[in-house]
Amino acid sequence: MNPYLSLTVRCESPESLAMQDTYLKIIYGFAEGPFGDMLVAIAPEGVCELAFVNRDPQEMMADLRVKYRTAYFVRKDIEAKKVLYQIFYSEDETDLSLYLVGSQFRLQVWIRLLDIPVGGLLYYSELAEWMGKPTATRSIASAVADNPIALLVPCHRIIPKGGGVGQYQWGADLKRELILWEHAMTTPDEAL
Repeated sequence: MNPYLSLTVRCESPESLAMQDTYLKIIYGFAEGPFGDMLVAIAPEGVCELAFVNRDPQEMMADLRVKYRTAYFVRKDIEAKKVLYQIFYSEDETDLSLYLVGSQFRLQVWIRLLDIPVGGLLYYSELAEWMGKPTATRSIASAVADNPIALLVPCHRIIPKGGGVGQYQWGADLKRELILWEHAMTTPDEAL
């Protein structure tokens, strides 16, 4: 992962998006990343969807079209490859814009996830307490599960208190792999 990648985040409510008087152009594409194929969707404001391909790509696009009803979509796989290069392979200082659309509550959860350092893990209940909403663990867990930006908005860093890695919209095995990958990146090599 690019250690010099910085993120700029723009947030919007679904209601605000629906009230726009022009159609939103979303460029999307599929490209291979280090953990398999990914769907990348880019609105003028930034990356609005980054998902591991774990089901039929046409189903994934149908869901995206429902989410962005006032958008038209243009497929450009090369643009998806460029974004994945920025995220995973480039070692240049670069800024990537993210465009998050959700309720105020969900946006608060997703923004808070950005504060968890690489290699860090939190229990769902700890995230709820950190957000000052200790009784909202289930609602927070639901928002975490609906995160539209895989890896960069690190929902994979939230685990259940009861053990294991918990559920992940792209599969528990991938979540475990991401956690181990980040742990390896942040753990110094031990001298033999």
